[in-house]
Amino acid sequence: MSGVVAAAFPEPSVEGEGGKGAGVVLNAEREGASFSSTEMRDFFFGGAEKYERMREVQLLVENEPVFRKWDSCFHSRTENFERGYEKTCRMIQLFKEHDLSKQEQEWMYNTMDVDLPIMLHRSVFQPCVELLASDEQKEKWIPLCEEFRIIGAYAQTELGHGSDVR
Repeated sequence: MSGVVAAAFPEPSVEGEGGKGAGVVLNAEREGASFSSTEMRDFFFGGAEKYERMREVQLLVENEPVFRKWDSCFHSRTENFERGYEKTCRMIQLFKEHDLSKQEQEWMYNTMDVDLPIMLHRSVFQPCVELLASDEQKEKWIPLCEEFRIIGAYAQTELGHGSDVR
């Protein structure tokens, strides 16, 4: 489940400022429901253990200063590119440090909620290798992709279209 979706289901103890506000209303609605909101959350996320693990992964992002987003609108294009590269490098380090599964990596990536230079590798290049490569090619290239020892891109041409049309 993505971090964006998880953010839509905050912990049941959320309260507004001074004990008033949306948190109080949300808690009151949860208490008045004919079902347990915690059980529903656990069902939605595939169990309490899976939800707790997802929260641990989300906290890796939330507690990492390099992933802050509040100041990105004040940066130049070059600075945003450099920050994206820095975030990508730290993300890969965290994948390795915490031995994150593919699903946990996806949770982390979605929690960051930002386009990174690695996006094309993860969303287009690697799936193409997984779907289109021979078994021998998969054996060689997929581990390199998953360990980020290579980072790929994707290009496509259409005969009779584009810059080579005469």
